[in-house]
Amino acid sequence: MRCFKVLLALVALNIFFSDPILAAEKNGSSAEHPWKLRVERNGVKVYNRDVEGSPIREFMGRCVVDAGLYTVGMLMLDFPTYPEWVASCKDLRSLTCRDALNCDLYYVMDLPWPVSNRDVILRANATVYPAENVIRVNCEAIPDDSRVPVPKGYVRLKAMYVKWILKELPDGKTDVTFLSWSEPGGLITPFIANMATTDFPFKSLVNLTKMVKLPRYVEAARGMNGQNYRQRMKLGL
Repeated sequence: MRCFKVLLALVALNIFFSDPILAAEKNGSSAEHPWKLRVERNGVKVYNRDVEGSPIREFMGRCVVDAGLYTVGMLMLDFPTYPEWVASCKDLRSLTCRDALNCDLYYVMDLPWPVSNRDVILRANATVYPAENVIRVNCEAIPDDSRVPVPKGYVRLKAMYVKWILKELPDGKTDVTFLSWSEPGGLITPFIANMATTDFPFKSLVNLTKMVKLPRYVEAARGMNGQNYRQRMKLGL
């Protein structure tokens, strides 16, 4: 059933962090619908849980990467490389940017036949919290956006969110959390869509751990902190 594993896409919320910024992300349904651990291998944990009012589960992937916070942050902002590491990502590109930390994005998921490809237009906002050593990226579908026509044979996602939370640890590594939920649309049943809530985040996080070791991200993040990271991104550097 490999062709169905990419239907839920991107991004991250860690309800287990004690940091107050992250704790504020908890929602009222967490007690009624607790996270269930589904996969734990190669340093990656993947959870999913039921969502009130939806047959589609949300997922959360977590791992610790051997790279600094701003190294991972530079990868997050390198949109053209997403097909290299995000599972089944065919294309991710910016449509408009208020600055480098706030963009509208066009995202395409490449799904093997007979499943139709999915696309979506997302509003993405990255926020840096220097005092807490945290970067948060939030993305949410813009359902009625028509800037990019739906390609023939594609299904446009109308409801989707993606969250990444990156938290630097005392040893210089980065705790990465990736959470997402979406309504896949089309003729995909909830049973099939829910199969994607383990394999998709697992593969993406395994690939991320490799990407952050590339010299271009290590060098780009050298000497960065919360203040100059935000400034350089506003300047588009």
